[in-house]
Amino acid sequence: MAERIVINTGPLITLARMDALDVPGQLSYEFICPREVQAELEAGVVAGHPVVNPSWLQLCPLQGAMSHMVLLALDGRGGSDSAGSGATDSFGLYR
Repeated sequence: MAERIVINTGPLITLARMDALDVPGQLSYEFICPREVQAELEAGVVAGHPVVNPSWLQLCPLQGAMSHMVLLALDGRGGSDSAGSGATDSFGLYR
């Protein structure tokens, strides 16, 4: 059985823009896409992002709800710097 990897919206959109959505399908991994990511991809199409629906991508619901902190970290909206000079993501990196 192939190793399973959960993939998020950003890498999928990037692969689509690079016209490289076929690359992950050639690897010996099973790529899982949570339904929440699918919803983001569908909303992205309305906003002008490319359609992302490769045959190798398996849709799978999350087994449990993600905490608010995890969602903030994944969205990159986890915090700001203490000096107020610019926004940072949840890892303290400037955006």
